[in-house]
Amino acid sequence: MTEQISLCAVPYLVTEQDGQIIFDQNVGFFGCHTQFTFEWKGSGWYMVNFDDSFERIFVPHIVRALQWVEENYEIAWTNGTGVAHRKAIA
Repeated sequence: MTEQISLCAVPYLVTEQDGQIIFDQNVGFFGCHTQFTFEWKGSGWYMVNFDDSFERIFVPHIVRALQWVEENYEIAWTNGTGVAHRKAIA
């Protein structure tokens, strides 16, 4: 699954791979790249990786990305441990 979304008016490609949600922003300027990854760790979403050409990511982008993940994924709970699944698209 790959789809294009906008976080704070900046385009990102979102890809799900091996249970991780990868946000990749490449605006086309040479040397400018941002990528960060969220993963469900059984009890919450964790940002497990990031790569940026300037070694920083704007916090509003991270906050909005986490909101997007929580809006588009649901958690199935079993014995206190959750498993994340993409919500069905209506």
